[in-house]
Amino acid sequence: HSCSICLRPKWLWHTLAADHWIPLTAIDCPGTVPVNIIPLCQGENGCNNSKSNSAPLDWLISKFGKRKAKQILARIESYFEIVKGRR
Repeated sequence: HSCSICLRPKWLWHTLAADHWIPLTAIDCPGTVPVNIIPLCQGENGCNNSKSNSAPLDWLISKFGKRKAKQILARIESYFEIVKGRR
């Protein structure tokens, strides 16, 4: 019940939106499948607002810097591994 990136919970100034981790416009996008959908906060300073159609790693690095981006990416990849196991 929180943003997969910044861990912000749903609150007054923003909601959670289902986001395509790899944008639909990307050549390597697997589509609207569980292993490509994550919750991102949307609204005032929301992660979904700034990510838009950006490549995930490029966006993470620009928003958080390389070290924190790697930590977040590891958490997201771990989440997707769990999702894959539930298929």
